[in-house]
Amino acid sequence: MPKFEDVSFQGKCDVCGQETEVVVAGSACGPVSFSYCRRCLEGRLEPYPFMAACIACAGQWPDDVNPGFRELVRRNLSFHGKTEKEFAADVERAIQVKTQIDMLPAHEGNP
Repeated sequence: MPKFEDVSFQGKCDVCGQETEVVVAGSACGPVSFSYCRRCLEGRLEPYPFMAACIACAGQWPDDVNPGFRELVRRNLSFHGKTEKEFAADVERAIQVKTQIDMLPAHEGNP
């Protein structure tokens, strides 16, 4: 695995928002990449909105989430200063948005 300093560049961390040296890496939550500063990458931290949306695709927090992802989410909640109750509400909102989008009629270019 390459060293952080060998592949980093000046940018903005998608997790904490800090303008610093970052790398682009795959998210632990799904098939997408984000810019991570060293602290967020090493802490296995994720962008909060994406994490809520990802969990919303799995179902309700925490009942429909496997133990490994529960651990990942709880570590991230502490970093983001969120409670499990706040996260559950954010996941529920994301589920509602997803449901509304799913109900839109399909049209050319949007299956």
